[in-house]
Amino acid sequence: MLPSDFQKWRTVHEYFRIWSNRKERENKSLLETLLTEIVGYFLIDGRQQKTSFVIIDAQSVKNSETAEEKGYDAGKNVSGIKRHIAVDTQGLPHAIHLTKANISDREGALEAFKSASSFLSNVVNVLADGGYTCKNVSSKVKEILGSDV
Repeated sequence: MLPSDFQKWRTVHEYFRIWSNRKERENKSLLETLLTEIVGYFLIDGRQQKTSFVIIDAQSVKNSETAEEKGYDAGKNVSGIKRHIAVDTQGLPHAIHLTKANISDREGALEAFKSASSFLSNVVNVLADGGYTCKNVSSKVKEILGSDV
């Protein structure tokens, strides 16, 4: 379902696979690195690069039958991967973590926060849906971010 001006899907997928490879970038994929750098270019009205408020959610998406990395999300009836993304009020990404679809939203969120903790050091509020509610998760987020979340 790629736009007609894109290359063949196999070519696009191969580039995505290369960009997602975590080598020599402090254990971040090229995609994660680019997205965190992009946030700095979209600062509006004197806003700071480090946000104080993030919204986190996850989305399970199908991947191919032959994919090496996939899991089954029984709640969504999806076999594939899960994207955990924390954005600011402008929709700019501040934390991204990809997992197999069978990983819980809570676990994925904690990993996303761990991988981007240096970018999230000013966070004092986190907005999440009911899939994230748990005292244990709340205390772990506070511990990871080192703030009064």
